[in-house]
Amino acid sequence: MQRKSFSVLMAFIMAMFVFTTSAITPARATGLNGYGWIKDLGFVVHDNLLGLQFTTSPGYIPMGTWTITYQGKTITTESGHISEGNSECNQDQCYWFLFFGPVGVVPNCVTFEVAIAQDLGLAPAPSTGTAKWSTPCPLLGSIRGTAFEDKNANGKWDAGELSLGGMWFKVTGGGDWYVCGHVGDDSTYGVTVNPGTYYVLPSAPKGYRTTTPRITAEVTQRDDGIWVSLNNDIGFVKDDKAPGDGCDQYNPAR
Repeated sequence: MQRKSFSVLMAFIMAMFVFTTSAITPARATGLNGYGWIKDLGFVVHDNLLGLQFTTSPGYIPMGTWTITYQGKTITTESGHISEGNSECNQDQCYWFLFFGPVGVVPNCVTFEVAIAQDLGLAPAPSTGTAKWSTPCPLLGSIRGTAFEDKNANGKWDAGELSLGGMWFKVTGGGDWYVCGHVGDDSTYGVTVNPGTYYVLPSAPKGYRTTTPRITAEVTQRDDGIWVSLNNDIGFVKDDKAPGDGCDQYNPAR
């Protein structure tokens, strides 16, 4: 998700928070000298809306502290009273409901954390509660390799053949999706992908042709925990008559 759209999303979420946590009316008498309890605190998804629900003793005045993190980094932390308009009460308990917005617009790798406490400064620890809700955070890996000058044009990187900068590569998972990238001056390339099976193809500039056939790259987890497919080396040979390939000239078959 682009930074701008993510910022808009965060603004939307916090706007919904302000709307649902407006100022409360004075405390109702509880007969417990301000002490109360909270239970069953948790996030829920209802009709594609992300919400929070919990139960308290009658007269409980909740204060919420909300923290939103993205890929483990805190985006915002806010606190506010929770309006009695978000509760349904009887003589025994109150049911609280807060809904924030469509789940479908929340990006990956976002975590919502909330702590609810009694806003009187008197309640003991059992009168507080915490909950967490996270969107999926896909694993990421990479496909890496080196371009080389394939002097004998056999498609393999043999001893004595030098690495080669300024080339191009293509990575596809099949279908009509592919990434075309530049091999750096250090002759290496890399592309970030989710774990899975991909195909690597060399793409030659003008004056070169490719020699390496399509490579199957399996992005799997190593013993050190890194998801990677290494040594996807791609060969090129000089050919003054070769027109070269272009990133827009390849549409992989499904």
